[in-house]
This record gives sequence, C-alpha cells and structure tokens, in this order.
Amino acid sequence: MKKYLTLDVVIGIILILFSGWFWYLSLAFPEAAQMFPQLFLTVTFLLSVLLLISSVTAQANKIKKGVLREGDGFLKQFAMPCKAYCIMVLYIIGIRSIGFFVATSVFTAAFMYFLKVRKPLVLLGVTAGMDVFLYAMFCVGLKLSLPAGILF
Repeated sequence: MKKYLTLDVVIGIILILFSGWFWYLSLAFPEAAQMFPQLFLTVTFLLSVLLLISSVTAQANKIKKGVLREGDGFLKQFAMPCKAYCIMVLYIIGIRSIGFFVATSVFTAAFMYFLKVRKPLVLLGVTAGMDVFLYAMFCVGLKLSLPAGILF
C-alpha cells in the first residue's frame, strides 16, 4: 500500500474529506444559499475521486512495468512544493523589506532558476519584461503606489 501513496493520492484524499466536511456544514445554510456551495463541492468531490483513481492506476502501471524507482516516494514528491512555498514566503517578506519591484525581480529570477531555467538571457528578459509590465499596469495605468521598501 505504501507504494501507492503519492502526492496526488494524498491530495485526492484530502480534497474528498474537505468536500464531505463542507457539504455537511452547508446543510446548516438557508435552503436558497445551499445550491452553489453544494454544486461546487460535488464537482470538487468528483474530480478528487477521479484524481485518486487515475493516480492509483498510474502508480499500479509503473509498478507492473517495473519503472518505479525506490526514491520516487511521497517525501521526494513533497519536497519540491515545500521549497517553492518557502521561496514564495521569502518573496512576501521581501516585498515589505526591500520593496515590491526589487522583491519581484529577485523572486522571478530565483523561481525561474528553481524551475531549472538556466539561460541568462531568458532569466533577464522575463524579469525585465515582468517589471515593465507590472509598472505600466499598476503604477501608470491604475495609478497605485506599491510598497517601496528600503531601496527606493
């Protein structure tokens, strides 16, 4: 059974439990207000069951073909989303301390590098393009003031 425990299986089980629990909570809503949450939760439940079935089937096929390696377990699959989450938390902290545009530039380049984009021209081009787009959209177009931080 441990061989079938992948990140998709865990997410499917969590979403099934989430859907069931919130369906139960939605029964306390007035009758007119129950329809949308219950529809949304039904769709979430069905898609979660589909995710669970397809993940277990794919894992069973890997086991049958013998292409499943020993290091392909749940913890290895869970490591990359955890690292990505930590990078995003650092970005949010960086917005307040070093400013929105500097933090966004560093985050964009660092996250692309984390996702194995190694070409310097691509890293610089996407980062510069993102900064120009965000500046034009928020500062010029919407006339918003974004957090400046200590650098600007």
